[in-house]
Amino acid sequence: MANPINVADLSEAEKKEQIAKTRKAAAISLAPVILAYVVFVLIRTSGGTIGKDLVDELGWAPTQLALFTSVFSYVYSFANLPAGLLVDSIGGKKLIASAYVIMAVGLLLQSLTSSYPLLILSRGLMGFGGSVVFVALSRLIANWTKSSAYADVNAKVMAASKVGTFYAATPLALMIANMGRKNALLSIAAVVIAITVAIFLFTRESPAEKGLLTVDELEGREKPQVRKAQNPFKGIGKIIVQPQVWLVLLGSISMNGAINTFITNYGRTMLAKGAGFEGTIPTNIITVNTVAGIISGLLLGQIMKIKGTNNKNMTLFSFALFIIGEAMAAFMFPKLGITGWSIVFALIGFGSSIEVTTIYAMLKDQVTKKNFGTVVGLTNFAAWLLGTSICTTIWGKIIDVEYSAGSFMKAARFQLCVSIVGCICVLLAKDKLLPAFEEDA
Repeated sequence: MANPINVADLSEAEKKEQIAKTRKAAAISLAPVILAYVVFVLIRTSGGTIGKDLVDELGWAPTQLALFTSVFSYVYSFANLPAGLLVDSIGGKKLIASAYVIMAVGLLLQSLTSSYPLLILSRGLMGFGGSVVFVALSRLIANWTKSSAYADVNAKVMAASKVGTFYAATPLALMIANMGRKNALLSIAAVVIAITVAIFLFTRESPAEKGLLTVDELEGREKPQVRKAQNPFKGIGKIIVQPQVWLVLLGSISMNGAINTFITNYGRTMLAKGAGFEGTIPTNIITVNTVAGIISGLLLGQIMKIKGTNNKNMTLFSFALFIIGEAMAAFMFPKLGITGWSIVFALIGFGSSIEVTTIYAMLKDQVTKKNFGTVVGLTNFAAWLLGTSICTTIWGKIIDVEYSAGSFMKAARFQLCVSIVGCICVLLAKDKLLPAFEEDA
């Protein structure tokens, strides 16, 4: 480590030089972990694409496919609870690198076996390893960027992660078709291992490890204290007894279930087996969802500037888009051609990108910034467990062994009902500070 720098001894020119060095070091340190998150998103959303091929290859029943695709979210939801505490004990760099080793093991196992129990284990390992990636990345971004730039950097990383979602559709399907499942997954495992090595070689926990100061310090601001991750259960009792919070939580749970059943876990199988599309048409349609999500995410800031627009109205608007898309699948399934299904997935893409921002904003307004971390942890846990995992399992019981269009229509109707209930909950929710949290405001 280089000798510590005294800001008071630096001229303005030297301060600018040091800021440039800190920013260059930040780019080098953060690049591997940002890439790690992009690849994690690929792995997280790959279950539906790979699952369809496993159905064809191994003749899985719908309940077997449901467990394969949902086990990731079951493990992921529970493992998310202690993730913040692990950041404090071992640091963001070691945490994300350790997680990547676990995910690599899961990928290697998935590529080398056709055993159903081992394939379930492989997805579970990926969910366990992936549960800490986002919190570790967030901590490293906070360590390296100036405080006023954190939100902007984080938003750009989330936009970049759509590359992983995009790759998990048609590109991954083409890889499996041309290389086989084993070689396709081995190649991704090799990328994961390479990223892990890059994290160990290039990533540093903070500028201090490079003998540098933060940009905040160099620009004359007090060095921001990195907030310690809270016990995931601390303060949760005060939140869970609030009916108004649960109205918003139920909305988030219903939306998360719809996103992942329609897109991530069953999208390709539904379009290939239920709707009868061949080749890369199913994954091309799913890609429409990704593109729509990117577009709506970029437009959201401008939409929110319109007079009369607020977080609750935009959340209800996102539900309206979802419900229209789900209703098309629930009642027009056999009549939907490529254009119709593209509209369905576009509506879900537009809605999901809006909802994931505005519904969290509603929660923040209800419980204040002080309690926001706790409510986010509760929301993520509930949305992945009760939304994605449970809904995926129920779809597996509704869909018949022939993966018929009729059974997918029934599953879509179930999900439509869940979304309507979620929409009603949000409609009844108050998007303002709750009396129980006024003292924290």
